[in-house]
Amino acid sequence: MKMTVKNHAVPRVRLATMLAALFFTIACTKEQVNEQQTPEKKDCHCNAEGANRPGELVTLTNQQTGKQITLKKAGEDYIMGGDMLLTPEQLTILKGGQKPEPGGRTFRGEFARLWPNRTVFYTINANAPDPWSIQDAIDHWEANTNITFVQRTNQANYIEFVDGTTCESYVGMKGGRQEIRLSWLCGTGNIIHEIGHALGFFHEQMRDDRGNWINVHTANIAPNAMINFQTYSQLGIPGAEIGTFDFGSIMMYDSWDFSINNQPTITRLDGSTFNSQRIGLSAGDIETYNYLYNPPYMRVTYEETYNNSDPLSGVYDYGWNYRIRFYQDAALTIPYTLQYPIVMLQYAWQEDLNGSTGGTGKVVLPAGTSQFVLGPSYYTEQNDFGNVIYKSSYRIGPATFPGYIIVNN
Repeated sequence: MKMTVKNHAVPRVRLATMLAALFFTIACTKEQVNEQQTPEKKDCHCNAEGANRPGELVTLTNQQTGKQITLKKAGEDYIMGGDMLLTPEQLTILKGGQKPEPGGRTFRGEFARLWPNRTVFYTINANAPDPWSIQDAIDHWEANTNITFVQRTNQANYIEFVDGTTCESYVGMKGGRQEIRLSWLCGTGNIIHEIGHALGFFHEQMRDDRGNWINVHTANIAPNAMINFQTYSQLGIPGAEIGTFDFGSIMMYDSWDFSINNQPTITRLDGSTFNSQRIGLSAGDIETYNYLYNPPYMRVTYEETYNNSDPLSGVYDYGWNYRIRFYQDAALTIPYTLQYPIVMLQYAWQEDLNGSTGGTGKVVLPAGTSQFVLGPSYYTEQNDFGNVIYKSSYRIGPATFPGYIIVNN
């Protein structure tokens, strides 16, 4: 997918960018942006989104891992990455009070929920600044993806665009009323960025593999902004990546964002600097959206590989794999081939007479994959008149993939 930038005389923009996943990043022609319906309005020369809001740094401790996580607290709001507002449920996940479902890209897992049926209900508050730019940003998302924005009547879950002191948004669908807060400095591109958060995107530089693409220069970062450069794993959020790092993402930070000394905070590995863009969605942003909101279906098939069980003698000994096939349609009749590499999550569980342990791991699936096998798994047990005297088991299988429909058959 090759895209070009409209020939606008766009001034240099230094604005923070985003999930994501969660979270997954896409290999494509990413440093270019879509020319469809590119907003004409130029964006502010302020620092990164959310940079101007005062607050204090607070440290949370994850109850499960003991890991300490630092966030900004401004009034009653907890803020991640400069401009991402957190819900109480997301705070609970960060504190280890509940485990999120495995997620992906630099975007959400179940840490951030998607909007059902690719439909976002919204309203624009009468006091919101520049409603024309808000509408331009909505139009841009609709022109370049199949998301639909519908003006709210009485729907329970919706976005309200409101007046704010900076550019801020919740990550994913919060549930109930949720705000996208905008100041007069937030131009169309900034609003496209904040809508990205509301759809479930994180910042691009939150990728766990960013060290393969960029250097983060902590000595040049303002002390109270260091938290804006954490990866999703440093925050204790599940995620993975797809493809190469997207320097052209509308969710990406600029080389000078949050600098304390006018020196770059982020550079390429060769030391060169780059500008972030707030013009429109990159090809990688659109691929990420499609991964989240237009995923293929999966059929998961159990395949026994051997069975040496003899129930009469109390022996159970068998093995199996899971075969996963991709399809375009819910009826699972049209095979689908991955158009770009993805990293998906699997679970592994080991058990013996002393107990059990397990967790999730990553499976890299290259472009061109239409099916793959998870395994081998096995289960061995010896009974003596109903008493288990020996047990050994290793089970591996598909975790919950974001957006994917798993059909066991």
